[in-house]
Amino acid sequence: MASKPVPEVTEIEAVYGLEGAAEATNRYQKLAATFKEKFGHYPEAFARAPGRVNLIGEHIDYEGYGVLPMAIRQDTIVAIRKGGDNLTISHLDPDKYPTVSFGTDPAQVFVKAAWLHWYNALCMCGPQQVP
Repeated sequence: MASKPVPEVTEIEAVYGLEGAAEATNRYQKLAATFKEKFGHYPEAFARAPGRVNLIGEHIDYEGYGVLPMAIRQDTIVAIRKGGDNLTISHLDPDKYPTVSFGTDPAQVFVKAAWLHWYNALCMCGPQQVP
């Protein structure tokens, strides 16, 4: 199966619509400012994943039940800048979610069971050189 390129969007209205653009712009600006404060540079790009809910229906989940995934307005956005030998994962709320760094060598990827934190998934796929 050939992979499709990730769509690039330059107009925030194309993602959030006219009614949601102002609120979304504020979120992205806050994220960019916090990124610059923490790392000394603005991000090169942002990535966004829409939230979703699963209703009964379309396909079978891991428990054997039918579900129908549906995107919702809530989303997760990340700021990205390439460079260095580490993958650093930081959150806007560092008291609740502390900043962590990992090497980028795919051969040394590991997850400690004691971590059980939100960044475990990122440390597994971040160093895998996903374009």
